[in-house]
Amino acid sequence: GQCKRLRRWMSLADVRVEPHLYTNILACADETESQQKEDLQAGTEDRERPEEGREAALPSGGREGTKATWSAASAGAESKDVTDRVWTAINLDIGRTYPTLQFFRGEGKERLKRILKAYAFYDSDVGYVQGMNFLVAVLLWHGTEEQAFWLLHAMMNKYGVREMFLQGLPGLVKKCFVLEQLLIQRLPEIYHHLTEVGISPQLLATDWFLTIYAYSVPIAALSDLWDHFFEEGWVALYRLLLARLQRLQRRICESRDLAELMNIIKFATPPPEVPRQTLGAAIASGVMATT
Repeated sequence: GQCKRLRRWMSLADVRVEPHLYTNILACADETESQQKEDLQAGTEDRERPEEGREAALPSGGREGTKATWSAASAGAESKDVTDRVWTAINLDIGRTYPTLQFFRGEGKERLKRILKAYAFYDSDVGYVQGMNFLVAVLLWHGTEEQAFWLLHAMMNKYGVREMFLQGLPGLVKKCFVLEQLLIQRLPEIYHHLTEVGISPQLLATDWFLTIYAYSVPIAALSDLWDHFFEEGWVALYRLLLARLQRLQRRICESRDLAELMNIIKFATPPPEVPRQTLGAAIASGVMATT
């Protein structure tokens, strides 16, 4: 079932769960949020806020999330600079995350909020960035709140996801550069056509990369892709993207309207006559639609 799949992901990611640590982090995040609300209401918050709440005040804990890191974090909790902008962004985005699924209209929504708040407090270099909500939602769909938090931590630090959400989105820039080179080498006709029309790799793939396809692929169909992501890393995502574009090549090259092209790339069903020989081809055969 779903829990079995998440345990497999945790095994592949070599997740190490620190007992009770998540609960302590969440408690400190709640306390910080409450204090900031009180300060704002009292008009006593006069320090300058960093843009997007990204100013680092605590270590992220590296790859292991050790108790030593938590000791350092808790010691500096009072000076932690996660601003009310972060809490506001989280509160807005949780309502936009899989709103058609009953689970995320009830308890799942509250669990999602708690994990995002805890991670924003725990890793202030990242804080919260739109897209993280979908990553956490997928993990929650398959497991418990604590499991989802620690697997998110592993994804951030062992799979290069963290650099996708740092200031300036350096990981996204790198992934889009790799995609551009792959398009030039393997699908040059599509690449040149999209370039002429004005569709860059960033415009093409930002939401796919930031959410590991969770924004576009229905959550039930997404699990197979994430299996391969935890086994192979980002190679699985590039394979899916290239296979999808290849199968839609005729329709893509026939259109010169930017809006129509984006609709084809994001939501069109590829022709069934093309053999499905790869993960990418299998998933690209009609699941690329918003939920």
